Amino acid sequence: MSISVRFVYLTGIKGDIFSNARLIGSWDIHSRYSEEWTSVPMKQGIGEDGCQCFSAIVKFNDSELGRQFRWGVVIDGPAGKDLWGILNEINDHRSQERYRAFILQSDTEEERYYLTHCRRLGANKYHSTKKSKLGIRVAVWAPNAQNVEVVFGSQKTGYIADDGTGIDQSFSPLKMSRGRDGVWETKASSELADFASFDHKPYMFRITKKGGNVAYRTDLYSRCQIGSGKWDPNGEAYCGDIKNLDGSKSCSVVG
Repeated sequence: MSISVRFVYLTGIKGDIFSNARLIGSWDIHSRYSEEWTSVPMKQGIGEDGCQCFSAIVKFNDSELGRQFRWGVVIDGPAGKDLWGILNEINDHRSQERYRAFILQSDTEEERYYLTHCRRLGANKYHSTKKSKLGIRVAVWAPNAQNVEVVFGSQKTGYIADDGTGIDQSFSPLKMSRGRDGVWETKASSELADFASFDHKPYMFRITKKGGNVAYRTDLYSRCQIGSGKWDPNGEAYCGDIKNLDGSKSCSVVG
């Protein structure tokens, strides 16, 4: 019996910037663990973010269950050929190694690497291969949160206080689910299938912390913010001119 694992390398960059991507991993030609890494060509495509991506499928023998495998990607790009495509170091302060690792389980289906998070985090257009319309997907890194939702604000106030003042009650909050890497994101659904219906709407993240305390936070990856001033309401209700709001604390705007 074999376990098929799909490896995806997402560039987050539009255009054919890279080519000749190869998956490199700590397995042999029979997909069994090996200290001598094997190379597998990757197929080029367009990801859900509308950007260039590469993928490959490896079928592991179930005798390897519980084994840790390491992998990376070699790619050709503007800076030259045969470049190591993993930029993040492993989570070990004593090492400068750059590779991804996972433990093979019976339910392991996919391993992903994001070269850049600019089109992963924030409110981004979602490209579905099944529909012609552009949807929307919202994501935020909040590893210590107990729950995260997207809530919509008003153009008049431009801010949502910690007691909820400033929420536009005509729009329901968007639920988010936590991934294993601490990233919370909305899931594709019928209500999120039309990006145009959310375009230019103010929003913030409603974050439930440990202990149940709730706070509203701006989206650090948004492309547009309300306010160009210096005033930080610091969680209190705001009734002043939205132009005076500190843009790093106010509502983000979809767009």
